[in-house]
Amino acid sequence: MGVYQPFSRGHSCRVSDAVKYCGFRAVVLENDLLRVVVLPEKGAEIHSVVYKPQDMDVLFKRGELNYPHPYPAALVNSEDGFIASYHGGWQEIFPSGGSACQVGNAFLGTHGEVFLLPWRWQILEDTTYRVSVRFQVRTLQMPFQLERTMSLEKGSALLRIEETLVNESPEELPFMWGHHPAFGEPFLDGSCVLDAPATRVDVHQGEGAACHRLAPGSLGDWPLMQDKDGRPIDLRFIPPQQSRVYDMFYLTELTAGWCALTNRKLGFGVGLVWDIKMFPILWVWQEMCGSSGYPWYSQTYALGLEPFTGYTTAGGSGLAEVIKVGRENRLAGHARLSTELKLVCYPAEGMHGIAEINGDGIIAFRK
Repeated sequence: MGVYQPFSRGHSCRVSDAVKYCGFRAVVLENDLLRVVVLPEKGAEIHSVVYKPQDMDVLFKRGELNYPHPYPAALVNSEDGFIASYHGGWQEIFPSGGSACQVGNAFLGTHGEVFLLPWRWQILEDTTYRVSVRFQVRTLQMPFQLERTMSLEKGSALLRIEETLVNESPEELPFMWGHHPAFGEPFLDGSCVLDAPATRVDVHQGEGAACHRLAPGSLGDWPLMQDKDGRPIDLRFIPPQQSRVYDMFYLTELTAGWCALTNRKLGFGVGLVWDIKMFPILWVWQEMCGSSGYPWYSQTYALGLEPFTGYTTAGGSGLAEVIKVGRENRLAGHARLSTELKLVCYPAEGMHGIAEINGDGIIAFRK
């Protein structure tokens, strides 16, 4: 990685790692519809996804990238390392999700550790039809290797993410695994509709606050359930910024692995597609300028749509808590498993939402 590759063309598909952004090495994958910026030295974070027909980055942004480079291991393994380093975008969450915890003698910081470790990378393909980059990382606290290959093809607003997880030890190991894309302004606003093939809503437990619409620890049906005052609420409709609400809940009993966020005012949307056997739960983080004090200070408007292996609404929700309730995943010694995710952007002029996204990222609109 001492020699960096500039863009070899100014049209069709193209890829370069000869770019620096705020001191970070950036890998840029681009075609005629999407531009994707990845920061491999910062956890292979997907920092930006621009949908070119709208000239708009759909991901949430928080402040400037101004932390030490490279990020120190002490921050990776700290209890609040995730928040201290969080600037929005899309993070990989592994081998724990939620609050910091201890599993055996391994201390796992908030949302694990790969989100902030430096990843190795290699450009695999650079043609006018297709570009592809492989990213790899080894965890510090547990002997895992994670590999991610990201690809774009000409004429397609679909980002393909292929992943392989390897247990490099002879021991069976527990883990949680998820993805943490957060969407923000100007794409996110009160005209957005969230569609997902879920059945149930399980609300995260915690201290009840005036900014909550949903009662902590409550259960309900998706998308119509009761709020904390017993009034009906349709969770498909995203609250506007001025609503100043906050909720964290889990969509369960999914019949397929996809969700879609459609901005009816702008006339386009973003869909995620994933392997439901690997990620059977969708975490939904709604920070609608509702949380006062550290770390959001009533000024964060973001929606996280996070496919995950498991969850628990009790305690800190990290891997230790998930193990207690028997919802952890386990990988046998020297075993490997592979999975795939996709992001797709789509025009939706005059549409009211999405009925389905199939495994190839093809959209069926709601009538």
